[in-house]
Amino acid sequence: IEAAKPARKTRILFAEDSNFFRRHVANIITEAGFDVVSCEDGEIAWKTLNDDSAGFDLVVTDIQMPNCDGLELTKRIRRSDRAAKIPVLALTSLSRQEDIDLGRAAGITDYRIKLDDAALLAAIRELTGARA
Repeated sequence: IEAAKPARKTRILFAEDSNFFRRHVANIITEAGFDVVSCEDGEIAWKTLNDDSAGFDLVVTDIQMPNCDGLELTKRIRRSDRAAKIPVLALTSLSRQEDIDLGRAAGITDYRIKLDDAALLAAIRELTGARA
């Protein structure tokens, strides 16, 4: 009898240019039982998404980043045959309705404000269907 393979952990690609927030959020997500790959900006995240063969279940991105911001990253994901269906969660300090509307227009699935860790984890669980 073949042993069942353990279920693969939910994989999250996380793009954030601030070292402090990148470490903080990656720790919160990892401690909740998810696998996290952190990137310093949207350009690196886009390359990581395309180069990774295992696939990601969710992209969490800051909006304001150098090189490729979160809106551009999301637009690229939505145009990609391979990644278009991956949910994108914006994690940002931009909380005005017009910012949220711009994010939705770019294809962002959900929009959360930085530093509300409980809301972030709830959104991750909801978007991935994970029980971690």
